[in-house]
Amino acid sequence: MHSTSCFGCNDLMDLNSPPVNTARILWFEDDVRFVEQLQPHLSTHFQIDHVCEFNEDAPPSDGYDAALVDLSLLKENSSQLVVEKLRAKGFCGAILVLSSDESVATKVRFLRQGINDYLWKTMEIPELQARIQNAIELQSSSKLRTHEVSRSGLTLDLVTQKAHLGGQIYVLTRVEFRFLHLLLTHHGELIPVSELAHKVWDLNYVDRGAQDTLAWKLNKKLNDWNLRIRRTGDIFRLVPKDQPH
Repeated sequence: MHSTSCFGCNDLMDLNSPPVNTARILWFEDDVRFVEQLQPHLSTHFQIDHVCEFNEDAPPSDGYDAALVDLSLLKENSSQLVVEKLRAKGFCGAILVLSSDESVATKVRFLRQGINDYLWKTMEIPELQARIQNAIELQSSSKLRTHEVSRSGLTLDLVTQKAHLGGQIYVLTRVEFRFLHLLLTHHGELIPVSELAHKVWDLNYVDRGAQDTLAWKLNKKLNDWNLRIRRTGDIFRLVPKDQPH
């Protein structure tokens, strides 16, 4: 475990050197002393804007390349809803969590929830800078690659996790997005309900009522789509809207 004393080491970085890139980061951190220690080092590489509170309903504009969020500011100690809300509102930058919790279990849990990286507050400055830069570059390159899945007039944006249909934009919940993505990428195939619990809910088991409710909500939300989600026994599939049962 590293010591936070590294923040005082002047030999790590020339604080007077100009920024090496123009990446913009919005940093959510309520520990002002920690910000005063770390920001001079980050500012040699990035343009940093700092705020003390994180409002999930007012995400950063897409003018930022990354959102760096202190774990203690997240409601219920979870980044899952944060990722959902940021992506749903169109934020396409990297999402990173900064934490004093260095347990591997916590790190793995948060990475599985969709953040770009999980950073420890005690990391050495060069590693912290490099991992932030790497997350920004990977997120940026992912936006340049094809990030859409389309079928029968409906387009699913894999970055914003929104659906586009007939000029309309539909905001999806996490499970709606995952279910729809699974159906679109396996069009023409039969999706066993046994796959849904793990791939859609990250659970070992989800009861039939929850599965059917999810399909019903998506069909209602995407009422103008010419395909429908249909269940036959223990199988889900996409079928033409006018196809009889």
